[in-house]
Amino acid sequence: MINGTQFSTGLAGLINHIGMGLCDIADTHGAMSLDALKGTDIPFNKNIFKLRPHPGAIKSAKNIKNLIKGSHILKSHKDCQKVQDPYSLRCMAQVHGAVRDIFYFAKKTIEIEINSVTDNPLVFPEKNLILSNGNFHAEPVAFALDMMAIGLA
Repeated sequence: MINGTQFSTGLAGLINHIGMGLCDIADTHGAMSLDALKGTDIPFNKNIFKLRPHPGAIKSAKNIKNLIKGSHILKSHKDCQKVQDPYSLRCMAQVHGAVRDIFYFAKKTIEIEINSVTDNPLVFPEKNLILSNGNFHAEPVAFALDMMAIGLA
């Protein structure tokens, strides 16, 4: 009998691809909400993210900032009297970014798995070896799938 993680890994790759697309959609919806609610782009300033450099948050902040760039609505309330926007607007890049980071982690796990040998047994003809092993166990992929499910929730 030969075991492997091909099915789980393939499924994880598909979910990862879809999930990363949903992260972009979330940023787009967030930017539209920010504009509609007359929020400011200050919370997406790159200097903020240099001090807490989570890659996903950096990417989401950049996306949101680019999406609202040139907005006439944004310009119309540049000097408004609000001290700061609600949490839901100010923390958007951090929340979306945390989800992105889950998908980045999962992608790395999936790439390792895709490029690995997960057969059982493993056959090394040049060494005249047949080795029973546990490489077929899909726990790393299962954890990646679980984390992506949490992120999508």
